[in-house]
Amino acid sequence: MPDAGEALFEQSFPTLEDVEMKIRHLGKNPTPRPRIFTKENWPGNHVRCSNIHCRDGGYKIGDIVESMVSEAKTRDKVGSLCLGHEEVAGSRGRGPRCQNRLEGEIRITFRKDPSTTPGS
Repeated sequence: MPDAGEALFEQSFPTLEDVEMKIRHLGKNPTPRPRIFTKENWPGNHVRCSNIHCRDGGYKIGDIVESMVSEAKTRDKVGSLCLGHEEVAGSRGRGPRCQNRLEGEIRITFRKDPSTTPGS
């Protein structure tokens, strides 16, 4: 039985055989080495920001993969600014935009016969 990440990946991207995404968080609380996602540990459409003061932030990685599928790309660079804002102590409003960035690379493999999906 596939785990939740693999099942989510299969549901979201039925024409893909596999994916490998290597990403690094740059900015506040950067990741010391790249994080690697495959279909087995797919995080869904969203990767959280590494900045502990960031609110409502992160990166829409599912959108990047969808774009690659529609353009039939098998490899692409990732470069995305965080969507969130920094929390300001003592303030109830939004602080400045989070300046963290996600960088890396995504490689996807298309199914040879897209009409065949696992379990069919």
